[in-house]
Amino acid sequence: MRPLSRSRFAALLAGNRAGHDQMVHAEMDKLARSVDAIVLGQISLAQIQHRPGVPVLQVGHSGLRTPEVVERSEARQRAGGACAAGAC
Repeated sequence: MRPLSRSRFAALLAGNRAGHDQMVHAEMDKLARSVDAIVLGQISLAQIQHRPGVPVLQVGHSGLRTPEVVERSEARQRAGGACAAGAC
């Protein structure tokens, strides 16, 4: 896991979304060469639409509904468990 990049976040705060996104895309491409997946866990990264060749999980998007979570939820719904009652 890598920490927040101050320069990328500073670009975003300064209103330079294009510069921010370009720096994030470059880092994602670099990471994709050595990882199985990338997790963008900050809400400021939720708008990133870059696909570097490995799965990308994001806050508010795929990060909240990974396939395993969906499969477990659907299995419980079929079985009439807590998810069927809307508790998931």
